[in-house]
Amino acid sequence: MDRRLPSRRRRGAPGVLPRLLRAREWGGQAAGLRHERALGGLRTRSLALRSGRPADIFPAVGVDGGLSALALDQHSTDRYLLVGHGDGGVRLHDLERPAPESQVASTGRRRNRGTEGAHAYAVQSLEWFHTDNGIFVSAAPDKAVLVWDTGAFKPVCRFKLPAAVHAARLSPLSGGATGKLIACASSHPFVRLCDLGSGASSVVLQGHNAAVRACAWSPSSEYVLATASLDRSVRLWDLRRSGASSCFAALDQHNAARLTTHRGQKRKSMIDVQNTAHDGGVLGLQFVLGGRFLLSSGSDGRTRLWSSRPQTRDSADDHFVSESTYDNSFVNYSAAEVGLSLAKTGVFAVADSCSPAHSLTVFHAMGLNGSSIGAFDLVRGDYLEECHTMTHTGHFLPITALAFRESAQELYSVSFDRKSM
Repeated sequence: MDRRLPSRRRRGAPGVLPRLLRAREWGGQAAGLRHERALGGLRTRSLALRSGRPADIFPAVGVDGGLSALALDQHSTDRYLLVGHGDGGVRLHDLERPAPESQVASTGRRRNRGTEGAHAYAVQSLEWFHTDNGIFVSAAPDKAVLVWDTGAFKPVCRFKLPAAVHAARLSPLSGGATGKLIACASSHPFVRLCDLGSGASSVVLQGHNAAVRACAWSPSSEYVLATASLDRSVRLWDLRRSGASSCFAALDQHNAARLTTHRGQKRKSMIDVQNTAHDGGVLGLQFVLGGRFLLSSGSDGRTRLWSSRPQTRDSADDHFVSESTYDNSFVNYSAAEVGLSLAKTGVFAVADSCSPAHSLTVFHAMGLNGSSIGAFDLVRGDYLEECHTMTHTGHFLPITALAFRESAQELYSVSFDRKSM
């Protein structure tokens, strides 16, 4: 008896889902788990504006300058969302409450704000402490990085830096040696590390030739930090090293290092200052799938997927670091078939928590002014037509931040137009 079922695929649905449904009917091994993951991927790719909620879920009444940053406590409860304001304020929302009553705390309006030491300019970055949502970090162009007590909703520590801060990131491996370090990307061509334990901010990583716009800690190695700059480069740093040797790779969009066979020349090629990751400034950076991939987005209107490549230590070269570097996967994220292009703002989010590689989805700001959202398959770069309705959002000014909530399969966006969706 032929137990095979006809391979009929419903139009518009990923082919893996019907296969897993059939496997579940026939009792295939681990079919249930794969089926649930595939359903999660399908829900992610079918996101649309909720008809049951108001278009503006977090009304920004009295906010000057729009909404500028988002942070979801994904590693804790996946419930609380921080929203940064263009006037320097911060609000905390409980996503389990109805939208009109979701606001839990706020720093208030600028002219009557009672929170001592809050930001004077637009909040550019928000980050939760990964194992405790009682602490979060904010950064702004006022050259300040603030550490907040969530319960009191007041800053308890202030790092004053010499330049405007674009991003402040905490390591996801909070129990390690770098768990209390805040990596700060600023308008100066270096990265400064702030220590929550000592209150010092004296450690500086030098190597970029222009302002650093983004940084990200590796989720697989506590000592590895990735940075992105307006000098078109993405650099990888090993904090166990000091001086010039701490930078062990400058990613090359042409993968020239892979074509070099001599080990000494290969290392020089890996850290060549002329290596470029993009043809314009690099504005966004994020590790994906536990460090297996690195995603970067630039002002050249390109998003690049970098795949990890393990390195082996060369005993003849004491400066060679046995950490993974990344190669350009040459994945083309394009929506030309629907007449759209990637926005040149570097704003994106990835739905990657507990998901297999085939269901990873990249949400990216789209259009000339970056006011709409497009969805792409992470590995193939295919534009997901089932999410095409998402490109008609209610935003009419550039989207400034995106956050994906895995537990509810929800995508949140904020914009300069003071709308949140």
